[in-house]
Amino acid sequence: MKKLLSMLLATIMIVCALPISAHAATTQNLVSPTGVSFTKTTDKYDGFNFVQGTTATWTTREYSLKATATSVSGSKVTFAVTFNPNVEANYQIRCVANGFGDTFNATDNITYTVDTDPEVDPGRYQSEVQFIQFKVINGSQEDVYALMYLVTKDAKFEDSTIKVGKTSVSFPAQGYDSIVQYRVKGAKEWKSKKSFSRGSTLNITGLKAGTSYEFLPLFKYVYDNPETGKKEAVVDYALHGYKYYSITTAIDKKPQVTSVKIGKIKYGKQTINGYWESDGDWHPTETFNTATYTMTVKVKNVPKNAKGLYLKIGGSTYYAKGKKTTYTFKNMTYRDRVVKGKQLKATFAYSSNSVGNNPLGLGPSKTVKYKLKTGTYK
Repeated sequence: MKKLLSMLLATIMIVCALPISAHAATTQNLVSPTGVSFTKTTDKYDGFNFVQGTTATWTTREYSLKATATSVSGSKVTFAVTFNPNVEANYQIRCVANGFGDTFNATDNITYTVDTDPEVDPGRYQSEVQFIQFKVINGSQEDVYALMYLVTKDAKFEDSTIKVGKTSVSFPAQGYDSIVQYRVKGAKEWKSKKSFSRGSTLNITGLKAGTSYEFLPLFKYVYDNPETGKKEAVVDYALHGYKYYSITTAIDKKPQVTSVKIGKIKYGKQTINGYWESDGDWHPTETFNTATYTMTVKVKNVPKNAKGLYLKIGGSTYYAKGKKTTYTFKNMTYRDRVVKGKQLKATFAYSSNSVGNNPLGLGPSKTVKYKLKTGTYK
């Protein structure tokens, strides 16, 4: 999986948990669709990601076949393939991936490169689960061995689609059965998890307000295993490379605003030329009065997990990042027929996360009235 997350800054962190190279060797006793018994041993392989040094060895009574990832550069993986027969025969080795393949004599010095990036040619991929296949051919007999990797078509979580409440965090629905593991930030074990059916919003509830959690979304993929001929399933980390989200639930506390100060106010005019509306009516030219100003907001008893102060005035929104007792909003503008001395309402709320220059996870709000003229309001 390559494109699974837009850049989340500040509080929403992406943290690596376990390198693939740490995966110990594993051995399986399997039977092929044609009834051939074989042993499969893999090392430095988590089941769907390749690193330099990933190896797989398939052993039957008649031969052993070994594939080693000698180079991993971006999405391209090069395998060295060696074949050791126990009986004399005219063996051939065919390596296949993405619908293309090359055939070698078993005595050749075999190397084969596969590109695991689905954007190389999206039309090649029919499912999320793909295989590089190593086929041992002896006359009419063909034994198939494989290493799996995963590709997805843009299964990422955009920051704008993540919803954060006081007691819940939700991720958008996916086209797969899903599992989300979660824990309080700093905990060592994933003790809690919730399962979701395909197409369901991944909504985690029952959380504590103003608390930092870590979330690990997993997707379940069903596929046909070419080695065994059986239908199987794998649960993969939604974030490629064993990564997770760190998100703080919304703060259950209104801002304690002690004063709102208006300063550096400048008045002016703005003319909007006439235009045709969508219903075909003509909207005439209009001239409005304008005000540009700075608002300084003082607050007390700021919650420890506050990442910024959100402000809404009419249809306009503003955001000042950080945990402070004084927030300054500059270059604020207001436009109307009458602006001088007009009374307005400012609504404030704490945000528990900052994504770039935007808030995520707003708590309850506090509204303060003020006038468009220099002065301090409480």
